[in-house]
Amino acid sequence: MKKNILRLGIVVLVLLIAGVLWLNNDINQKKEDEANKNAIAANADFSLLSDDDPNFEKWGKVFPEQLKMYLTVEK
Repeated sequence: MKKNILRLGIVVLVLLIAGVLWLNNDINQKKEDEANKNAIAANADFSLLSDDDPNFEKWGKVFPEQLKMYLTVEK
């Protein structure tokens, strides 16, 4: 009986550790994505953009993710 409880405890502990590692990895990925977005925004030249000139190439340089999504929808 004690061996079964010990085995169950070990399995639960391994699953708990795996869950924490997965969560930590997910958090790190989201932090990296946010840092990349901030770096792109810092380098963006908003003077290229104008309401009168809706050129995809120009605003695609400032907003690459939105351009990618737009082109995907257009297909």
